Amino acid sequence: MLERRFEPRTSVLLRAVAVFSTLRRECFVLNLSPSGAGLRFPEFVGLPERFDLLVPDQQATYRAQRQWQIGTYVGVSLEERITDQSALMRRIEQLEAELRDLRAQVRVGPYPDEPANGEWVDGSRSP
Repeated sequence: MLERRFEPRTSVLLRAVAVFSTLRRECFVLNLSPSGAGLRFPEFVGLPERFDLLVPDQQATYRAQRQWQIGTYVGVSLEERITDQSALMRRIEQLEAELRDLRAQVRVGPYPDEPANGEWVDGSRSP
């Protein structure tokens, strides 16, 4: 098999959590290097291209990019390690803002001026 890693990985067994959108999925880190990791999930997870990877044992959060996925095994490159508390708080604020925007989009009814519950301000119902 052709080895495409830039750095050798160390075998580890660490609990981790993949965070994307409003979801959190627990997994294990099987191997790790400064630039990448091998993950295993208990069941298949449809991961986005980029997500945050929290590794509590290392007290670290990484910004990860999915490189490949075969069933429950996933290879990721690690774009950055967020160790700075203020950077982590900025990331949380960014995700919360995205969540607010998504919730606002869901609340909008089928017509731009119509509320999602179908009730107008004057108490009348939509046709």
